[in-house]
Amino acid sequence: MATDPDKLDRYIRDLGLSFRTTQQSYVFTCPLCQSKARLYIRKSDGKFKCFKCATYNRFSGQAEYA
Repeated sequence: MATDPDKLDRYIRDLGLSFRTTQQSYVFTCPLCQSKARLYIRKSDGKFKCFKCATYNRFSGQAEYA
């Protein structure tokens, strides 16, 4: 199920986490591997992927699991 982009934006900002943005994504330090700027959450649908962890343990999915 797709996530409302405005609700996702408010939710992420309300959490008070450190992040940066690109045109398409929010970019975080991965909570699993602690790699900086490796976890991306797409603004359009809320899907996330850690580009380090996804290669060995499939750490990706809906934003609430990030």
